[in-house]
Amino acid sequence: TPYPRSYFDIGGFDPSADENAERTKEIAVFLCNDLRDIIGGIQITNEMGVSNFTYPLTMEQAAKFIGIQAEALSEVKGDLIIGYNSAGVMEELHYLMKPYLQYMDYVGVDLYYGTWYGGELHDYVSAVRKVNLITKKPIIVAEFGYISAGEPKSDADRAEILARYGYDSEAAARADIENFVAKLPDALKSHVYEEYPDPATWGDAVFEAMDKHFYCYLDETLTGMAHTPEGQAEFYSELLPNLKKIDCLAGFFVFCWKDSPSCWYCGQSDCPYETAWGITDVNGNPKPAFYAIKDAMAAFEK
Repeated sequence: TPYPRSYFDIGGFDPSADENAERTKEIAVFLCNDLRDIIGGIQITNEMGVSNFTYPLTMEQAAKFIGIQAEALSEVKGDLIIGYNSAGVMEELHYLMKPYLQYMDYVGVDLYYGTWYGGELHDYVSAVRKVNLITKKPIIVAEFGYISAGEPKSDADRAEILARYGYDSEAAARADIENFVAKLPDALKSHVYEEYPDPATWGDAVFEAMDKHFYCYLDETLTGMAHTPEGQAEFYSELLPNLKKIDCLAGFFVFCWKDSPSCWYCGQSDCPYETAWGITDVNGNPKPAFYAIKDAMAAFEK
């Protein structure tokens, strides 16, 4: 279902405010009734706690935003399953959701150990069990995957990228931050403008919060698994049998089917994030991971 910002941008109201609760519930019920013939379940919004998704709500407001929708949906859902998800374990969100867990059929968790952040293969299993321990609900791994491209960037690589914008150092870019940001790709620039309204924070936004997108690099891996098509396949071959053994796991969704020609977040074609997650390439040709998943799923049926 929509992110909080859609209610502000399109509806002109705060969906978590007490005076708007009934309207927020009404929209949730409409979506459920409108879609029920073509869906099996509903995930209420996505990854609250991630700043650009949660904006402009606080975590407390985001939990209420999810909860009041789940309460309304519990009365009309019929055979549909209703839940929400978190980016990683996100303990704060799940504890805030305690008053509303009675309305949830499942809790989702999105996991990207070894790509978006550090960790090891066993962390996937540990994270599922931890969220189940907090929520006492069946867990769906609503997103997980392993990117098939990307590597660290050297100082020379970074200097070359800065030079494209006309700067010889990060310090020089920070000293001319408004002009620098104006030169960024449109998608990345819009995130800076929208999420960091104070220009004094733009240097940290680009070179700290968004640096992996700006420099188009990736520096996290799982032990022994490179971010290559072969490493991606190995990831699924080793992880899926372990996920299958988790008794509280209700299901999982691999992210994603097909590679993208450019990163949705920063707009750059050479940014490994949001471009090389697919188990098929941009033309739909199967990558080794496609066959790794196919073989693992076949083994589940035996």
